[in-house]
Amino acid sequence: MKIGIFSDTHDDREAVLRAVDLFNSRRVDKVIHAGDFATADTVGILSGLEAPFGAVHGNCDTGLMRPGVWWDGGEIHRSPWRTSLGGKRTVVVHEHHSVEKLAAGGKFDLVIYGHLHVPDVRTVGETLVVNPGKTARQHQGRSTVALLDTENMHVQIVDLFR
Repeated sequence: MKIGIFSDTHDDREAVLRAVDLFNSRRVDKVIHAGDFATADTVGILSGLEAPFGAVHGNCDTGLMRPGVWWDGGEIHRSPWRTSLGGKRTVVVHEHHSVEKLAAGGKFDLVIYGHLHVPDVRTVGETLVVNPGKTARQHQGRSTVALLDTENMHVQIVDLFR
């Protein structure tokens, strides 16, 4: 299963459009957003996704961005969101505080998180940990997303503006 992962879009419409185009061109089966849309303004762009999406609520999500709300084929979940992706036991959180404990606990094959604005791909024991970095262009650093193939657990970090 091919998974598109992004986070921390912070209302950057152009970055979200590029991420949607990339995920569609790579024909991902599912898209995960690890929080911080910021407001509901950019969520409508996700209706252009050809794959279903799920997201967790981030610390900057306001207004209508509340857990349990459905948006154009996707749902915003409370953190931690436990799910299965390609048969892999997965947990998605926004903030980084619980990542090490979740990864080391042996209950998950995959831990996805955001918040830090820096890509992070590593293993803790048998668990793959993925932070796609920030998608938004604001703040310093790269604007990135991640592509994950659950068949081989290979992750590719893609720069959106290079």
